[in-house]
Amino acid sequence: QSYLFSASYYVDGSNGDDSSLCDSPANPCETIGGGIAKANVDGDEVIVAGGTYQENIFIQNIFYIFFCISINYSIFKNIV
Repeated sequence: QSYLFSASYYVDGSNGDDSSLCDSPANPCETIGGGIAKANVDGDEVIVAGGTYQENIFIQNIFYIFFCISINYSIFKNIV
């Protein structure tokens, strides 16, 4: 399937805040889980800045989320 991105959410572990809108690189979430929580429509995009993220990630709803992640700089633990 092909989706036009409905919305983009940004994550930056060094400069983010999960209580923000996470809708721009200048206003990102702190955690990947925070970005995923904001993404709730098929085709939403979560863009993750380089860094090390040590968190448990739980995706409760099944839908398509597009991740833009540099795997060389990101570490995932317990993706469920």
